[in-house]
Parts: sequence; structure tokens; C-alpha cells
Amino acid sequence: LDLAAKLFIDPGTEVLLDVRDLPPGQAYRVDLQTTTGVVGAGSFLSVADVLMVCRFNAAPLRADVRAVVVRDPSDRQVMRADLA
Repeated sequence: LDLAAKLFIDPGTEVLLDVRDLPPGQAYRVDLQTTTGVVGAGSFLSVADVLMVCRFNAAPLRADVRAVVVRDPSDRQVMRADLA
């Protein structure tokens, strides 16, 4: 699995997610773990043999985001990027 996430304050948080090698045809959810809880950033449908370039926006400020998490349809965490 490849995961790349970049975060910007403008005024919320933008997640740039490039991902491949997930089982095709499944919907995945992208969440932000913040200082006050979990905020949904969006979702994507995986495609076989393709680098998926995804962009998500959410309201929390970057300073409040602790991690970006990708979950599968059964709510299992499949990727995580902890942020400093």
C-alpha cells in the first residue's frame, strides 16, 4: 500500500491522498482524528491497477488534526498517518 498525505490550513484541512493496491471495488472512508474527536473527510472507491489521486477537505484546522485514517467497509483501519 502507498499512502501520501499532505495537509494545508486554508482555513480547514485539505488531505491529498495518493493510494493504490487496495482490493478493487470497495468503498473506503477517510477520517481525521482531531483533538476533539473524529471528523469525516470523505470516501473513495478503489480501482485495480490504478494510482488513485484523491483530494478531501474538512473543517478542522491543521493544528487540531492528529492523524489521517483510512477505513474499509467493515470499519477496519487499513492505513494511518500520524501527524506531528
